[in-house]
Amino acid sequence: MAFKDLLNKGKEMAVKGATSLKETASETKEKLAQQFADDKASRAPLDGAIIRYGVTYLGGLPKYPKKLTGELGMNIMPDCFHFHPSSTLKMEEDTIIPYSCVEKLEITRHQITNAEMMIASGTDMKSMEQENNIEISYRVDGKLLVLRVEMLTGVSLYGQAGKCREMMDVLRQNEILDKFAGEKKTAAAAPAISVADELKKFKELLDMGVISNEDFEEKKKQLLGL
Repeated sequence: MAFKDLLNKGKEMAVKGATSLKETASETKEKLAQQFADDKASRAPLDGAIIRYGVTYLGGLPKYPKKLTGELGMNIMPDCFHFHPSSTLKMEEDTIIPYSCVEKLEITRHQITNAEMMIASGTDMKSMEQENNIEISYRVDGKLLVLRVEMLTGVSLYGQAGKCREMMDVLRQNEILDKFAGEKKTAAAAPAISVADELKKFKELLDMGVISNEDFEEKKKQLLGL
């Protein structure tokens, strides 16, 4: 092949290579843009949500016994907690916990990891003990489960603890805590009646002639356990 032909062939291959690289770069850019859009959509509050918080999953669900990396959306709905995984979390389905199934919700301290313990000084260790973990105890088919998550919204541990306090305010302001099974207000129980009060009542009935002396003595023995 003549030198000129080789040169033209080289130019042709260079043009094709550049075009291929350009197309690949364009496709990569489009994929990244789509991933960004999908991730942003997965982090948005669900329709009807009062508010949404980003949390990390620590454990508690039978299908996912271990901690998972990535963001889980904790949506405070009018009638339930709706946990919706973002695109960064390897969780296949949403978790919905009706308030009527919730026994208890607690805000607990951040669990310091071994890595944090190794790099933190005494002062840092104390600052890490912020109440930014959320534990929801609830029942499914009579079985008690405890979903554990850690607040992610708020950036720093202090900010996350502040968001946990804000979340509790939201729950109170929307009267959601009253919807929990463990927080339902039952009708006020009648005050306990003492033995003395019972004896006094039957003595009054005796004095009024409503019951006989034998009836009174029998009731007295029952009340006194004789």
